[in-house]
Amino acid sequence: MTTNNRNSNPDKTTDKPVQPELSGNMPEIPKAGGPVNQAVARPNNPAPEAHMSNVGLKPGWGAPKPEHIPAPTYWPVLMAVAITFLAFGVVTSLFISGVGVILFFISLAGWIGDIRNEQREHHKH
Repeated sequence: MTTNNRNSNPDKTTDKPVQPELSGNMPEIPKAGGPVNQAVARPNNPAPEAHMSNVGLKPGWGAPKPEHIPAPTYWPVLMAVAITFLAFGVVTSLFISGVGVILFFISLAGWIGDIRNEQREHHKH
């Protein structure tokens, strides 16, 4: 059992830890259940959606622009496997290095093809 604090009565003991008193100058922490999808304000960026307004933002500030996220692809994984085969083939056999080279160029061509198709689709809109 510990004493509550140094100014308390030494006869009183408690199992609760001592909580320091905070001054009234602390910023308020938002509580759970408040607005969830608020955009972070950044200067000179238009609202990402037409229905969003700039209410509550500083003059000249707007909501961030929407970012285009590329579609997921397996080509980087295949390229990593190819590089692993290349490195393993250096210490084992030329055949494994050859498989690594073939996989590397297949994955490179596929990845570049995906990027080109995505850019072509993105510019159509």
